[in-house]
Amino acid sequence: MTGNSQPEKISVLQRWSNTEAARLRDVFINIPRGQTLPSGRSWRSLVALILAILVLVCYALLLLLGLWACWSAFRPGSTNSVLRMNWAALAVLCLLFCWLARPRFQAREERPIRAEQAPELHALVAEVAHLLHAPVPRIIRIHADVNAFVTREGLPPQFSLTLGLPLIYGLRAQEFLSVLAHEIAHEVSGDPARGQWIGNALSMLGTLNMVLAPLPVARLQRSQLPVQIVRWVIFLPFWGLSWLFQSLLGEENQRAEFRADLIAAQIAGSEPALRTLDKLHFGNLLEVALQKQRSMPERPHAFLELRHSWDRLGPQQLEQQRTSMTQERLRLDASHPPTSDRIAVLSHHDLPGTLSLSQERADRIYRELTPYVAVIEREAFEEYQRRYSL
Repeated sequence: MTGNSQPEKISVLQRWSNTEAARLRDVFINIPRGQTLPSGRSWRSLVALILAILVLVCYALLLLLGLWACWSAFRPGSTNSVLRMNWAALAVLCLLFCWLARPRFQAREERPIRAEQAPELHALVAEVAHLLHAPVPRIIRIHADVNAFVTREGLPPQFSLTLGLPLIYGLRAQEFLSVLAHEIAHEVSGDPARGQWIGNALSMLGTLNMVLAPLPVARLQRSQLPVQIVRWVIFLPFWGLSWLFQSLLGEENQRAEFRADLIAAQIAGSEPALRTLDKLHFGNLLEVALQKQRSMPERPHAFLELRHSWDRLGPQQLEQQRTSMTQERLRLDASHPPTSDRIAVLSHHDLPGTLSLSQERADRIYRELTPYVAVIEREAFEEYQRRYSL
């Protein structure tokens, strides 16, 4: 009896997740073709915004309390040494907590590419941003991952775009345009997690969870148990807040992802966007390309080898991969919807696109970025070696 209960629980959870994910998918399938769902705030995102403001206000009050306690502990004329010690202890606790939870403005590892170094790339990014009525990224960076993302960095925060060099060279021109449009579209897709209040609160909670996380039970020694119990008591409220945020924002994040897909398809076309989703699920082919480039190179660099591998993917491989994507529906609080549902939505909205990235223009971008290929390829290979301890 005990052995059969767990599979039944998993089955019920899976059925519920499938139902909820399919409901959200069908909302976007059933909207008029060529349109995106309005990004009005739901009650979940409003609750999350109120919660985020409370978190940040509490942080500010705690910081003020720490500064007040510090001043009280060392102010001139105070003669009560016990009271001064109590104020000092309170100041240390408050200020240490605020230091651990402080906003991070670290320098990023990705390479910034200035407009004078890659004017064609910057011009394309600006053109896409203007078409989407989105802010133009102030900073463009490149890195060695099969990934792209937008974020805000520095103080004051500046809108930045990071592009994986494997994507720029590995995807065909119109496919790369769909990635570019998708990332910039996140600025206008209504993703609540990208708002300043919610984003800062999530960043703060994420930092605290990472710093305060107790050791796994399997690694605990008896002498460490009291300390770890205290860490669990401190850690659980912040973990609970993070879970609450994700539960409130999960569906909104997925709606924003669907919107970004459709907005990108309006710019680059549905077919390139679909091909890109298929190819990105074979991101491990970069590792194969890196190995081949070291042992028996046939192309100038590994990123062109990746393009060759992606272009050779047959219909049967793509169909098998799409079939396996149906197993992704595990939770509705995940930040991205199942890729199979994203493909279903894009397939339903057959959009031709409004911007074409010619091969001639793409070649100019490739030539601009050629000086960075060797060093980024080396970084990608070193990361591959670290990942597999080679």
